[in-house]
Amino acid sequence: AYHYTGKATSYDFFVGGGKIGPVIIGISYMATLFSMFTFLGVVGLYSAIGLGFTDLLFGEAIIVAILMPTLGYKFYRASHKYEHSTPGDIVAKRFGGSKVVRAVVSLALIGSMLIYLTVQYIGVGLVLEIVTDGFLSFGVVVLLMFLVGGIYAAMGGMESVAITDTVQG
Repeated sequence: AYHYTGKATSYDFFVGGGKIGPVIIGISYMATLFSMFTFLGVVGLYSAIGLGFTDLLFGEAIIVAILMPTLGYKFYRASHKYEHSTPGDIVAKRFGGSKVVRAVVSLALIGSMLIYLTVQYIGVGLVLEIVTDGFLSFGVVVLLMFLVGGIYAAMGGMESVAITDTVQG
């Protein structure tokens, strides 16, 4: 497992040295997705629509159940074979190791993650500010999330994040 010693590689950090299995990856993905859904108003939508809304949730679970062992497994094998750390590495390999392709894919993924992270940080910041009646301000909560989350991920790598997601899921 990755831990901050300065000896680990980016492969160890991003994919836990290739030791994170498909069950942990699948549960981690679903936990992450549902936490984002929560702050995007799913609770209100569920209240308004009722049980019919669960079709979306079951549909997502079925898609993951189909894609993980098929397409996901192909990516898993390719990442192990070539020790790819990111999706950009895999796609760039397909295009002759192009640095431009790697950069475009990486920037697109970073852009999509910024939206997800913004939703999470704003949601948790507002909830904790309201629950603590202003004792913890929005800015303090966001700063604490950034610091604690950053230190945790830096020390434990993505393996620690995936395991935490799985336990929470």
